[in-house]
Amino acid sequence: MADGAGWGPAPLFDRSGPADGAATWAEAPDGLRLRLAHWGRDAPRGTVLVFTGRGEHVEKYARLALDLRARGWATLTCDWRGQGLSERPMVEGPFRDYQKDVAALVAEGRALGLPEPWFLLAHSMGGAIGLRALHEGLGVASAAFSAPMWGLSMAGFRPALRPPEGLPPGVRRIVDRVLPPEDAPRLRLREIVAAGRDGVPYLLCCDFAGNTLTTDRETFEWMRGHLAAHPELATGRSSLHWTNEALREMAALLRVPAPKVPVLVVMGSDEVVVDPARVRRRLRSWPEAKLLVLAGARHEPLMEAPRLRAQAIGAIAAHFEAAVSSSGR
Repeated sequence: MADGAGWGPAPLFDRSGPADGAATWAEAPDGLRLRLAHWGRDAPRGTVLVFTGRGEHVEKYARLALDLRARGWATLTCDWRGQGLSERPMVEGPFRDYQKDVAALVAEGRALGLPEPWFLLAHSMGGAIGLRALHEGLGVASAAFSAPMWGLSMAGFRPALRPPEGLPPGVRRIVDRVLPPEDAPRLRLREIVAAGRDGVPYLLCCDFAGNTLTTDRETFEWMRGHLAAHPELATGRSSLHWTNEALREMAALLRVPAPKVPVLVVMGSDEVVVDPARVRRRLRSWPEAKLLVLAGARHEPLMEAPRLRAQAIGAIAAHFEAAVSSSGR
């Protein structure tokens, strides 16, 4: 067994992060095997917990880990269940099962002795997981969200059918049950289910010119290269069960009390994957929340062109530093 609480070392395919980067296996409370990665264990200013998005993997955040280490922070992240090299559940459970992965991540961070204070940086689907974790007491000094999945907007996808008439009856029942009536006609659920063609990841079935993620070609090709070189990292298309559970969780998260944690949300002005209106609605009832909209950025501010990416990372770093300063640490 390697140092930490895991089952030993795991593969880490991208070495563009800090030189001490390593991956380990860890066990979730329900026995599922997860892959975790960490960088910068000797960082002097604390640790950033990175909660990744749907279909992502730890390698995608190696460059971010390098930027964070330059600012004095360690990084800890994981492949969520069903993604990357983490184990696929035999039967999909509720969306809240991701909180079991959070528990494993926190336990591994403690076992590794990663420096404190801890901070949360959550992207897209990780934003839904992260908001739930904060609500349930995740111990971080401050939190930042990148295009959090607190609502979905399918404006960036070509319509697969004409909603709502074209939705199968079972899908219509899901939509009617979990979405406000004014939102249901706008949601093309079949497009969410088929995010990719025949299970092919979005990055591999779209061209750079039409992608909804980033305006930076080099970063787009770098992300695409991970999946081309290591197809085992790819996540299949979302099932109806996952979509139903995600919709339910997003609806529930709009109603929970705002955690008493300073928060910054960074979004691109050209966001078409998550719903900016839902994000703003959530922030209206969060007194300690701030919103930064990056002009010209798409769904992934942390994977954007250098100027936009620097703005995003600079704002997040300043946000984390302010939380430490105000606490007197």
